[in-house]
Amino acid sequence: MAEKIISIDPFANPCGLWVLPPPRLSAWFPLVDWYLNWQMSKGIAYSGIHLPNEVLRLAEDYEVELPVIKPTHQPAPLLVLAKGRLPTDKCVVLDFLDDEKQWLKHAHEISLNLDVKNVHVFLPNKVAKEQAIKIWGASFAKRECRFSSDTEAKGNQQ
Repeated sequence: MAEKIISIDPFANPCGLWVLPPPRLSAWFPLVDWYLNWQMSKGIAYSGIHLPNEVLRLAEDYEVELPVIKPTHQPAPLLVLAKGRLPTDKCVVLDFLDDEKQWLKHAHEISLNLDVKNVHVFLPNKVAKEQAIKIWGASFAKRECRFSSDTEAKGNQQ
């Protein structure tokens, strides 16, 4: 017998951790509290330390070679505290690279490392809720998790 998929309003049900995909893959992202949304957007856009133009000019004048620091090809997850702004304590923005099993595994590992009891995962627009529930149930059933599909966000927009 197939498991019934229930739609749960994440804003009415508190939990320990929200996991969101980046804004380009999520209709939920704009629904997050404006200040947290701003923090997460700034954090995602941060591309590392940049040397001031004056330092670059001096290095060129004195023929000093500066090391080139290349960013990793997958951005690290971004953690933002959300207590008092959303019905969760923490939000994690986790980049999605077209592998839902790997993405959910990473979300599960983060929830273990943060020692949260329950998780609410906002699925990327390319992932079906039924598939996510199947993957989670087969691999990570010991950790309570609720899912919201991208299409459900469109019903919450005002």
